[in-house]
Amino acid sequence: MRGEANGRRGGAAARPRGVVLVAVAAVAIAVAAGGCAGGHPAIATGTASDTEPDPVELPPACGDGDAAAGELCFFALDPLPVPDQPTDLVVADLDRDGSDDVALASFGGTARVFYGTGFGTFEESPLILPLIRPRGVAALRRADDLPLDLAVADLGLGTLALFRADAARSYASPKGATLGGKPRALASGDLDGDGDDDLAIANEDAGEVTIALLGGVDEAPALTSYAVGEEPYGVAIADLDGDGALDVVTADRVSSTISILRGAGDGSFDAAVARDASPDARNLAIADLDDDGRLDVVTAGFMGALAILYGRGGDLEFTPRILDGGGALYGVAIGDLDHDGVADVIATDFGASEAVLFLELDQESPRIERRWTSSAPFDVALTDLNKDGALDVLVVAAYGNAIDIFINDP
Repeated sequence: MRGEANGRRGGAAARPRGVVLVAVAAVAIAVAAGGCAGGHPAIATGTASDTEPDPVELPPACGDGDAAAGELCFFALDPLPVPDQPTDLVVADLDRDGSDDVALASFGGTARVFYGTGFGTFEESPLILPLIRPRGVAALRRADDLPLDLAVADLGLGTLALFRADAARSYASPKGATLGGKPRALASGDLDGDGDDDLAIANEDAGEVTIALLGGVDEAPALTSYAVGEEPYGVAIADLDGDGALDVVTADRVSSTISILRGAGDGSFDAAVARDASPDARNLAIADLDDDGRLDVVTAGFMGALAILYGRGGDLEFTPRILDGGGALYGVAIGDLDHDGVADVIATDFGASEAVLFLELDQESPRIERRWTSSAPFDVALTDLNKDGALDVLVVAAYGNAIDIFINDP
């Protein structure tokens, strides 16, 4: 796969029929531990020095297939045009053909599905699903192993739209559920243990998270709402306390907290407990950042702070760490981007139209890098688009009406 992807960069490879050929907008950006060639310079995190720094040993050439620790090699493809102000995305193999696809919610009135080719490109003519003002989007797995369903929160109508897959790349007419308020974000997972994914829905106006337990194709979802912090903007599902049952976590904008609902495994939850997070928290991601076997929570704040809450285990207590990302952070994702075996964090800076990379988080002073994006980036996701073993980056830019794609090519 790597040879085919590199061939596309050179412009000589053949183009499969029905595939959007995305041209390279810039040469690969090679970043050493102390700086970068092309793109933005690294932001210094240590103290100033009057002496000339020691020479920095540059990483091996990008594209040689040797992923050296600390090597950060991304090249930007031409942005993929998406009308209607796209804000939210989910990445999954929706048609189960072995390649990741992208489903988008666009605030101007549509949801779109772009089907991946496995080479970092997407097929022409995306599937378009008309709505009013969609925001959150989630993919839903069913126990029968059919193509994945889609769920979209329609903020304009205060409803949930369920698109059941009746065949690969085909969805039946949506079935709706009235939520009220302003449903803004979705997360999916099997909350009741029946083998089918369910939903957690952050409702901004109501200060609630609604749990939607999904049954058969023709059954209406069973809805139960729980109070959380003020104006929840983001939601995630994970087993935070390590008891084997999935929990639900929201990022609460006005109260600047996360709210944690401890799950029982049968679709019911305890009342939410709050923990301090980024001021004006807009979104969150969950992973084990420090490799201690306990999940950690990262929140992106619109006032520029990235909060890392290191989990202590089943008591749902955390050790906080605040990093200054500058600007107006919105979307956030976690993954090892520089091949050093340590999880990194990437966040979108809505105001500066940049992606902010927080690297070497196992160090006292992490390394911070920035990359330009299209205008007003909202959501961000990490996945291996071209199947070469390296995480690629997708950024949804609302005012730029685009998906920015950065291929990781060590």
